[in-house]
Amino acid sequence: EMIDRRLRRAVEETEYMRRYDYVIVNDDLQTCVQETHAVIQSAHLRVAHNGEFIEELCRDFQKFKK
Repeated sequence: EMIDRRLRRAVEETEYMRRYDYVIVNDDLQTCVQETHAVIQSAHLRVAHNGEFIEELCRDFQKFKK
C-alpha cells in the first residue's frame, strides 16, 4: 500500500516536472545533499539578490569610464 501510494505520487509529480526550475533525484543521500546545496548557492548568486553589491560595483567602476 505504501509503495503504491508513493508511485501514484511520483506519477503526479512527473506531470508538473517541466515547470520545475531544478530536478534533484533523491536516490543517493550524499548526492542529493550536494545538489541541494548547489541550488541554494546558485540562488544566493542571482542578480536579483545582489542589487546593492552591483550598484556599489558600478559606482566604483564609473571612475574608469572614458
